Amino acid sequence: MWSGAIQNSPGWGRHKGESDRDRGEHMARLVILLAIIGIAYWYWSGPYQNSADTPAVDDTKQNAEIMKRCITREKHMEASAGLAGLGDVGSTGEDAEKLCADENRLYKSDGKWYSR
Repeated sequence: MWSGAIQNSPGWGRHKGESDRDRGEHMARLVILLAIIGIAYWYWSGPYQNSADTPAVDDTKQNAEIMKRCITREKHMEASAGLAGLGDVGSTGEDAEKLCADENRLYKSDGKWYSR
């Protein structure tokens, strides 16, 4: 009963002396503030967090990629040697892994590759 009368009265929800223009300026400031907060949160939760990996994490990722390329190269060398009829060129499996680890001065611990 009273709530409808209050809401429909002139100036409901405004401070004394506040015009529509003032209210629009306040809303514009609020929208800009919320946009800045939203962009800051997006950056902090996405690109900033992705770039904040520790050097050790980056190193193990890079070492894993080096080992993957080396083992692939060794497998291709063995496949090529097999087609050519040579038996002692290239390595497979654990031999390729050991050869690549020695070649790149890496060791495996807990499933990750670390520099010596």
